[in-house]
Amino acid sequence: MIDKETYKRELVRMWDAHRDEGRRGYERCHGVKCEECPLYSLHTAFCENSVNAFEIIEEVEKWAKENPPKKYKVSRMEYDILQEVYSIHGNFRMYQNEIINNLREKGYFKDSYEDTEIEDYLNDCEVEDNDDN
Repeated sequence: MIDKETYKRELVRMWDAHRDEGRRGYERCHGVKCEECPLYSLHTAFCENSVNAFEIIEEVEKWAKENPPKKYKVSRMEYDILQEVYSIHGNFRMYQNEIINNLREKGYFKDSYEDTEIEDYLNDCEVEDNDDN
């Protein structure tokens, strides 16, 4: 069985797969239509009934295995920028998001979301080597 932190992260990721970009990251199912939620298919109002806690955990674990996190493709330069910003600003998300959003507007970090944090990139990226270094 998955640990508590993994469960929380995967549950939010599961919901994020079913809601628009502006609502991603919430630790509640706001923005997810019940009919589209993988938990809904198990039983109507399934997620509202705490008696079903173990079934919910099992369903989230199953979903996470079937839907591995997407690897962000980043260039070596983008990766180096991420590492530098993270080492300077650490967990100061406000600064991280501002920096990443500014760079995203300039065309960097394609396929990223407004709420994607630097730590997510560093953990879930695939560095593409550039031949022109």
